[in-house]
Amino acid sequence: ELRTLLTEVTDPTQLASIEPLLADLNSAIFFSPLLTPDSIEYTVVSGDNLHNIAKRHGTTVGLIQKSNNLLTDLIRPGMKLKISTAKLRIIVKKSSHTLTLLANDEPLKTYPVATGEKGATPVGEFTIEAKLIDPTWFHTGVIVPPGSPENMLGTRWLGLSLPGMAFMARQSLNRSA
Repeated sequence: ELRTLLTEVTDPTQLASIEPLLADLNSAIFFSPLLTPDSIEYTVVSGDNLHNIAKRHGTTVGLIQKSNNLLTDLIRPGMKLKISTAKLRIIVKKSSHTLTLLANDEPLKTYPVATGEKGATPVGEFTIEAKLIDPTWFHTGVIVPPGSPENMLGTRWLGLSLPGMAFMARQSLNRSA
Protein backbone atom coordinates (compact mmCIF):
# COMPACT_ATOMS: atom_id res chain seq x y z
CA GLU A 1 0.00 0.00 0.00
CA LEU A 2 2.85 2.38 0.77
CA ARG A 3 4.49 1.63 -2.59
CA THR A 4 1.20 2.37 -4.38
CA LEU A 5 0.73 5.55 -2.35
CA LEU A 6 4.27 6.59 -3.27
CA THR A 7 3.41 6.41 -6.98
CA GLU A 8 0.21 8.41 -6.54
CA VAL A 9 1.41 11.24 -4.29
CA THR A 10 2.98 14.27 -5.95
CA ASP A 11 3.35 16.59 -2.96
CA PRO A 12 7.09 16.68 -2.01
CA THR A 13 6.27 17.00 1.71
CA GLN A 14 4.08 13.90 1.65
CA LEU A 15 6.67 12.02 -0.44
CA ALA A 16 9.35 12.91 2.09
CA SER A 17 7.27 11.34 4.87
CA ILE A 18 6.24 8.21 2.91
CA GLU A 19 9.65 7.23 1.51
CA PRO A 20 11.31 6.62 4.91
CA LEU A 21 8.28 4.60 6.09
CA LEU A 22 8.51 2.38 3.01
CA ALA A 23 12.27 1.96 3.41
CA ASP A 24 11.87 1.05 7.11
CA LEU A 25 9.14 -1.47 6.29
CA ASN A 26 11.17 -3.01 3.44
CA SER A 27 14.20 -3.24 5.74
CA ALA A 28 12.22 -4.83 8.59
CA ILE A 29 10.78 -7.48 6.27
CA PHE A 30 14.06 -8.12 4.42
CA PHE A 31 16.00 -8.65 7.66
CA SER A 32 13.33 -10.86 9.26
CA PRO A 33 12.58 -14.60 8.95
CA LEU A 34 9.49 -13.76 6.87
CA LEU A 35 9.78 -15.42 3.45
CA THR A 36 9.40 -13.06 0.52
CA PRO A 37 9.41 -13.45 -3.27
CA ASP A 38 13.17 -12.76 -3.22
CA SER A 39 14.04 -15.44 -0.65
CA ILE A 40 13.93 -19.20 -0.27
CA GLU A 41 13.54 -21.55 2.67
CA TYR A 42 16.57 -23.78 3.09
CA THR A 43 16.59 -26.88 5.27
CA VAL A 44 19.92 -27.48 7.00
CA VAL A 45 21.44 -30.91 6.34
CA SER A 46 24.15 -32.79 8.20
CA GLY A 47 27.58 -31.27 7.53
CA ASP A 48 26.22 -27.80 6.69
CA ASN A 49 27.68 -24.65 8.18
CA LEU A 50 26.66 -21.04 7.64
CA HIS A 51 29.77 -20.21 5.62
CA ASN A 52 29.12 -22.97 3.07
CA ILE A 53 25.38 -22.22 2.88
CA ALA A 54 26.14 -18.52 2.27
CA LYS A 55 28.73 -19.30 -0.40
CA ARG A 56 26.41 -21.76 -2.17
CA HIS A 57 23.61 -19.17 -2.32
CA GLY A 58 25.69 -16.05 -3.05
CA THR A 59 24.96 -14.31 0.22
CA THR A 60 26.74 -13.65 3.52
CA VAL A 61 26.83 -15.37 6.89
CA GLY A 62 25.81 -12.07 8.51
CA LEU A 63 22.70 -11.74 6.35
CA ILE A 64 21.66 -15.34 7.07
CA GLN A 65 22.17 -14.76 10.80
CA LYS A 66 20.26 -11.47 10.84
CA SER A 67 17.40 -12.78 8.68
CA ASN A 68 16.95 -15.80 10.93
CA ASN A 69 17.55 -14.14 14.32
CA LEU A 70 20.61 -16.34 14.89
CA LEU A 71 22.88 -15.10 17.66
CA THR A 72 25.64 -17.62 16.91
CA ASP A 73 26.91 -19.75 14.02
CA LEU A 74 25.29 -22.83 15.55
CA ILE A 75 22.85 -24.59 13.21
CA ARG A 76 21.39 -28.09 13.32
CA PRO A 77 20.14 -30.49 10.65
CA GLY A 78 16.44 -29.95 10.01
CA MET A 79 16.51 -26.21 10.84
CA LYS A 80 14.71 -24.03 8.31
CA LEU A 81 16.56 -20.90 7.25
CA LYS A 82 15.46 -17.94 5.16
CA ILE A 83 18.04 -17.32 2.43
CA SER A 84 17.81 -14.09 0.46
CA THR A 85 18.12 -14.40 -3.31
CA ALA A 86 17.93 -10.64 -3.85
CA LYS A 87 20.68 -8.86 -5.73
CA LEU A 88 22.17 -6.42 -3.22
CA ARG A 89 23.94 -3.21 -4.15
CA ILE A 90 24.57 0.18 -2.67
CA ILE A 91 24.43 3.67 -4.08
CA VAL A 92 26.45 6.45 -2.49
CA LYS A 93 25.30 10.02 -3.08
CA LYS A 94 28.18 12.37 -2.46
CA SER A 95 25.93 15.45 -2.49
CA SER A 96 23.82 14.22 0.45
CA HIS A 97 26.50 12.03 2.10
CA THR A 98 24.21 9.01 2.10
CA LEU A 99 24.58 5.34 1.30
CA THR A 100 21.42 3.50 0.27
CA LEU A 101 21.24 -0.28 0.44
CA LEU A 102 19.08 -1.73 -2.36
CA ALA A 103 17.71 -5.24 -2.80
CA ASN A 104 16.60 -5.87 -6.37
CA ASP A 105 16.65 -2.08 -6.80
CA GLU A 106 14.20 -1.51 -3.90
CA PRO A 107 15.61 0.81 -1.19
CA LEU A 108 16.02 -1.02 2.12
CA LYS A 109 17.89 1.42 4.30
CA THR A 110 19.73 4.72 3.97
CA TYR A 111 22.74 5.55 6.13
CA PRO A 112 24.70 8.78 6.62
CA VAL A 113 28.31 8.40 5.43
CA ALA A 114 31.49 10.41 5.12
CA THR A 115 32.94 10.93 1.67
CA GLY A 116 36.14 12.57 0.49
CA GLU A 117 36.64 16.26 1.17
CA LYS A 118 36.21 18.71 -1.71
CA GLY A 119 34.75 16.09 -4.04
CA ALA A 120 37.77 13.76 -3.73
CA THR A 121 35.61 10.63 -3.72
CA PRO A 122 35.72 9.10 -7.20
CA VAL A 123 32.62 8.28 -9.21
CA GLY A 124 32.18 4.78 -10.59
CA GLU A 125 31.26 1.20 -9.79
CA PHE A 126 33.30 -0.62 -7.16
CA THR A 127 33.02 -3.73 -5.02
CA ILE A 128 33.29 -3.89 -1.25
CA GLU A 129 36.51 -5.75 -0.45
CA ALA A 130 36.59 -5.36 3.35
CA LYS A 131 34.15 -4.48 6.15
CA LEU A 132 35.00 -3.41 9.69
CA ILE A 133 32.71 -2.82 12.66
CA ASP A 134 33.90 -0.19 15.17
CA PRO A 135 37.25 0.38 13.44
CA THR A 136 40.27 1.86 15.18
CA TRP A 137 41.65 4.92 13.38
CA PHE A 138 45.42 5.01 12.99
CA HIS A 139 46.32 8.64 12.24
CA THR A 140 49.87 10.06 12.04
CA GLY A 141 51.21 8.10 15.00
CA VAL A 142 48.01 8.40 17.03
CA ILE A 143 45.69 5.49 17.72
CA VAL A 144 42.07 6.61 18.06
CA PRO A 145 39.87 3.86 19.55
CA PRO A 146 36.35 2.98 18.40
CA GLY A 147 33.67 5.14 19.99
CA SER A 148 35.97 8.12 20.49
CA PRO A 149 34.54 11.40 19.20
CA GLU A 150 37.91 11.95 17.49
CA ASN A 151 37.55 8.70 15.51
CA MET A 152 36.47 10.00 12.11
CA LEU A 153 35.77 6.46 10.83
CA GLY A 154 32.48 6.16 12.73
CA THR A 155 30.96 2.75 13.47
CA ARG A 156 31.48 1.08 10.10
CA TRP A 157 34.25 1.09 7.50
CA LEU A 158 33.92 -0.26 3.96
CA GLY A 159 37.09 -0.86 1.96
CA LEU A 160 36.48 -0.58 -1.77
CA SER A 161 38.10 -2.24 -4.78
CA LEU A 162 39.72 1.08 -5.67
CA PRO A 163 42.92 1.25 -3.56
CA GLY A 164 42.82 3.81 -0.77
CA MET A 165 39.10 4.51 -0.97
CA ALA A 166 36.46 3.81 1.68
CA PHE A 167 33.16 5.11 3.02
CA MET A 168 32.74 5.61 6.74
CA ALA A 169 29.51 5.74 8.72
CA ARG A 170 29.42 9.04 10.55
CA GLN A 171 26.64 8.18 12.97
CA SER A 172 25.80 5.15 15.03
CA LEU A 173 24.05 2.48 13.02
CA ASN A 174 22.04 -0.54 14.04
CA ARG A 175 24.68 -2.80 15.61
CA SER A 176 23.38 -5.92 13.87
CA ALA A 177 23.40 -4.41 10.37
